[in-house]
Amino acid sequence: MMAGRIPEQFIDEVRNSVDIVDVISQYVSLEKKVKTI
Repeated sequence: MMAGRIPEQFIDEVRNSVDIVDVISQYVSLEKKVKTI
């Protein structure tokens, strides 16, 4: 393992426990835009 690298297990735990949309929306305004073809 390289020094300073985040372990894959930790990354997986974060992905499974956090909704990224909730985290990002605390900092920026998100708008859902959907186009139908």
